[in-house]
Amino acid sequence: MMIMHMTYGIDMIAATAGTALLVWSMKNPGKGSWLGKLVGALVLIFSVICIVCMASCAARGGECHSMGQGEGMMGQTQSAMPGEEMHDHMAKKMEHKKS
Repeated sequence: MMIMHMTYGIDMIAATAGTALLVWSMKNPGKGSWLGKLVGALVLIFSVICIVCMASCAARGGECHSMGQGEGMMGQTQSAMPGEEMHDHMAKKMEHKKS
């Protein structure tokens, strides 16, 4: 959850910077202002997309970027990882996917 809070802060800083660059380039027309408009718009668009993705991932409980059914680090299945026991909710999730 801490990573999601940091990601949200960084995304908000990027959105603010993109908006500031976009507003600045629109107020100062001239040579090179198109580059400021382009970069500002791209930063703003990507930061909004990241905020939406982060919010949907947080709503799912952080499960949006899982590696797949029963896979852990390095492609090993969780049952093959020594010392790791499957949690009840993961077992139920895998059972649900089988049916």
